[in-house]
Amino acid sequence: MGAGISVRNETELPILVVCSQLTPLHWGRCDPGETWNAKNSHNMGKVWFSVSVSLYTEKSEPSKLATAAKIAGITVGFILLGPLIKAGLIAVAGITAARGTSKHGVYADCTCLVVRGIKFPDGKYQFYFAAQEHLNPKTGAIKSVTTFEVPRSVEHAHPPPEPVLYGMEVKLMHSSTRARLQSSPGLFYPSREFLPSSELQTVSCFENDRVTDSDSGEWWLIEAEHRQTLGERVGKPILGGDKIRIMHVATSRRLRSSDEIPAFVQPDRDVLVGCGNVNQSDPECDWVLECGGQLLPKTKLKLVHDLTGLALHSHSHKQPYPPKFQEVTCSKGRSDEDFWEVFEMRPSQLDDALDDLDLAGPDEAPTLKPDEISNDCTSTISQSQVPETSQDS
Repeated sequence: MGAGISVRNETELPILVVCSQLTPLHWGRCDPGETWNAKNSHNMGKVWFSVSVSLYTEKSEPSKLATAAKIAGITVGFILLGPLIKAGLIAVAGITAARGTSKHGVYADCTCLVVRGIKFPDGKYQFYFAAQEHLNPKTGAIKSVTTFEVPRSVEHAHPPPEPVLYGMEVKLMHSSTRARLQSSPGLFYPSREFLPSSELQTVSCFENDRVTDSDSGEWWLIEAEHRQTLGERVGKPILGGDKIRIMHVATSRRLRSSDEIPAFVQPDRDVLVGCGNVNQSDPECDWVLECGGQLLPKTKLKLVHDLTGLALHSHSHKQPYPPKFQEVTCSKGRSDEDFWEVFEMRPSQLDDALDDLDLAGPDEAPTLKPDEISNDCTSTISQSQVPETSQDS
């Protein structure tokens, strides 16, 4: 990535980003969910900037003089959205006006500012900077995160969302395709070199509008890394930079990966992701959470496999075998297709089985009895669709 400042838009409105010194030097549009200047395409040097964000409109693409005037008053007044909504340029229910924000003294040394927003009861919308991520210049991975205090005007507009806690069960959605992460009991990857078919249960994504009989295949339990028991962290907020494990609730299999097993669709770039044997837990099950501060529902996150440094990834391509769901992999490159979000969460439903896992040490994971594992899973796969397993497995 190199030097530079990038800005990630985690709001529901398009924003105009302006990086200035005495006069504006770099600017551009950033749509919801996207990252402006992610690869330093503006060739910013390692100097200090003031960074401002405001609502992007068709007429706000600046000239040098117009932007200089805009920066002077960017945090003072609201931009009315009424004419834009009528023109079909903005389509966000209940928002009537939007106000920008700015941050001074930002050093352009591989850093990413996270922008969020809040809607007031009167329909006005406030942008604010939530965090600053300090990135590895070669890989783009987050090295550290500085969380900013929420402005009082934002804090009082709406109660902050409850953070995701260790021991909670969550549903994960792929941000760019809006598909839901899931796994299915009894469905394993087809046998091929280095991959006995019985070892890895498939992991894929369902389309968000897919109708299923049950949603249990989409629930994942958030645990501490393999060297800790869940009981050590249960009930505590999950923070950016934490190492976590992700256990499929319906089968008690943990999400895992390895750089030795290429993916099916793009084997030269991606490697396979699956769910290991029941209760199997080792370093291949550890993931580093990348997000700004506490993990909150409906905010962007990345899951980076701790051993390989590859990010959990999905795309619109389907798996080349029945039932041809959306493929999930770990990718050697970094892109906006690596972003996920928690869109639903609940307290754990495992009850007694979870208590057993709390007490077990990292090398003493108990074997759950068959009647302790739920087989009620989000799946419309018939047994005839399940790939044949190897006779040696």
